[in-house]
Amino acid sequence: MIDTKLERRRYESYLGAWSAVSTDERRRIINENVASSVTYFDTIARLNGRDHLSAHLDGFQQRRPGYSFTLEKLSWASQCGSGELEYEGRDRKGRGSRIRCRQLRRLRAFVEHCRLL
Repeated sequence: MIDTKLERRRYESYLGAWSAVSTDERRRIINENVASSVTYFDTIARLNGRDHLSAHLDGFQQRRPGYSFTLEKLSWASQCGSGELEYEGRDRKGRGSRIRCRQLRRLRAFVEHCRLL
């Protein structure tokens, strides 16, 4: 059985680390929620370790100052371990978009793999 409250906190923490917070706050979020041996990759970078992930997220904020994310919807189909995630990203002026991920197995595996605590 999937603990939806725990999953929601995990995704909110992950999105919070990407959002417009201070560098110190971002490092605190990463240190509390991500394993020291984290491996992260996307279309821009492949990184290892908390420090590199934190620097990557700092770089995102330099490219998109003030951008923040909020979790809008998280639901799981417990019988197959997959789910749906919707989050919204907005800049300082309120412009942005809503993103929907329907195949969460890979992202859930990433979040579970990265969890230290």
